[in-house]
Amino acid sequence: MPFGYRRPALWPNEGCYVLTRRFTTKEEKRRIVATLYESNLPGPQVGFENRLNVFHAARAGLPRALAAGLAVYLNSRLVDRYFRQFNGHTQVNAADLPYPSRATLERWRQAVAGWPLAPQAIEALIEEEVCQMSATLNMDPLRAQQKIEEALSILKALGLPRAQRN
Repeated sequence: MPFGYRRPALWPNEGCYVLTRRFTTKEEKRRIVATLYESNLPGPQVGFENRLNVFHAARAGLPRALAAGLAVYLNSRLVDRYFRQFNGHTQVNAADLPYPSRATLERWRQAVAGWPLAPQAIEALIEEEVCQMSATLNMDPLRAQQKIEEALSILKALGLPRAQRN
């Protein structure tokens, strides 16, 4: 290896990483799809495609419970709806999303067995947490989303142009 050569695109092949695509199209069924990489390939380092977001801790893998809980959260319908509602472009930035606490993510992972999870199991976990948050904060994001969808359908039925329904 020549002097001064760096491998900036390589990561330690230890721990777990959560990967999502960096770019999506608005027409896709799911804009955010997360997968778990558990350092199961041979070698001391691993490279990820530049078109991926890599969730890590200081350029190192995450503990399995945290990474799996994060993947559960990112694969939820609620996160996808939030992203569609508040993000008008096709680039998915990790900083564009709200995240629950580390303890919550680890608890979600411990609450379910196996990976990948069935979509119903993911939704049940997330909705239970959201309902608890709703009661604590006196708000209901699922109900708010339903109201937005109802309002959009009324505007569409009235024949308003797309720009006015945005």
